[in-house]
Amino acid sequence: MGGQNSEVTESTKTIVLECANFDGVTTRLTSKKLGLRTEASSRFEKDLDPNLVDIALKRACHLFEALKVGEVVGGVIDCYQQKLEPHYVKVSPNWINDFLGTDIEVNEMVKMLQRLEMEVEVKDELIIKVPTFRQDVKIKEDVAEEIARLYGYDIIPNQKL
Repeated sequence: MGGQNSEVTESTKTIVLECANFDGVTTRLTSKKLGLRTEASSRFEKDLDPNLVDIALKRACHLFEALKVGEVVGGVIDCYQQKLEPHYVKVSPNWINDFLGTDIEVNEMVKMLQRLEMEVEVKDELIIKVPTFRQDVKIKEDVAEEIARLYGYDIIPNQKL
């Protein structure tokens, strides 16, 4: 979107970088209600990790300076009031094996989840610290799905219902 009065030209002297994230549910509902689908609405309705905004902004500023296409003069206005924190999911390894019809060793499950950048503590059950960039992993079934994906769907035996 935008237009001739807002595009960057040879005479541009100052650029303000905006890096933002929006609530996925609100974006999806508003886009649907207005009948207006854009590349941005499609991206933001996916519940991206809002903690990545600061990282992306710093990376853009770094590239401006590294490529010598501008000078970063600093200053950030941040409206992000409550940083998203990792959440925890607890699940029994036996439940995962029963659910999938597999016999995967606990240490193998732990290695799989660690490959996905999840921290795992093993007690009577797996206590999984899910990073903020994995908002799709909320419940034990989501954990089982990730293990199944890494284990290999083609290896999981067919179950008769």
